[in-house]
Order: sequence, then structure tokens, then C-alpha cells
Amino acid sequence: MGAAAALLWEWLECGTFIRNSPEITIAYADTLGDLRLGLAGSVAAGMLTA
Repeated sequence: MGAAAALLWEWLECGTFIRNSPEITIAYADTLGDLRLGLAGSVAAGMLTA
């Protein structure tokens, strides 16, 4: 669930903020990093609460 939420957030962020921003040159790497951290946090939370 957390990974899906992170994916949705990044997709919406890209569509609303990054597309028309000077950050477009670093947006891809930033998005991948955010997704990695979101997935790692989701896995950690799942392991702690299981």
C-alpha cells in the first residue's frame, strides 16, 4: 500500500510541479530516489508491524 501511494505521489508531482520547472534536468534521478526511499520505508513499516 505504501509503495503504491509513493508511486501515485511521484506521478502527480511530476505532472504538476516538475514538468514546467527548471528542475526537469534532475527530476528523473530525484524521482527514482524518492521511489526507492518510499519503498524502503514501506518495507520497514511492514516488517515492524507484522
